[in-house]
Amino acid sequence: MTTKDKLIEAAVKLFEEKGYLGTTTATIAASAGVAEVTLFRHFGSKDVIFTEALKQIRHSVELELFKEDQQKDYREEIRHASRNLCRYFITENRTIRMMLFESIRNPKLRNVLNEGPMKNVQFLSRYFSRLISEGILGYGDPQVYTDSLISLVFGYAIGLIPLRDEKQIDESLDYLDKMITGVFLPGIDN
Repeated sequence: MTTKDKLIEAAVKLFEEKGYLGTTTATIAASAGVAEVTLFRHFGSKDVIFTEALKQIRHSVELELFKEDQQKDYREEIRHASRNLCRYFITENRTIRMMLFESIRNPKLRNVLNEGPMKNVQFLSRYFSRLISEGILGYGDPQVYTDSLISLVFGYAIGLIPLRDEKQIDESLDYLDKMITGVFLPGIDN
């Protein structure tokens, strides 16, 4: 692993744990086992290493919403996407929280978010658009469907964040399936 990679890895961990304001260049350098001047040689500033750390996080949170190798009924695809979204929200809650708070503080960082996690939102909107254009869903606003699904799953996941045991998470995802099939899908079906 290169020195630059070590610095980015240390920065990701510290920014997730302490946020932007709670992390110093000195702590990043110390965590990576290098002198602070080395960090500045590679990145020049805290803002630059933060942006690089967000890019690294962004690449690690690309989400498999649908299984590429199978074309299923749209109800199954939505259930699959919902489970993946919920698991992602539970396991990556600290990263998500840090990215959201820091993007509010620093509007320039919104572009980094748009290139990563927000791609999944755009993907879902295009997916619902396709279902409408193919006549599978009769009407509606694809962005409303997307926002409703993400809000439902995110709201449910917030309560599950304390769960770390895979069995508990899987059982909770089974209940999420019931909400998706009992509430969300009937709301968008023809």
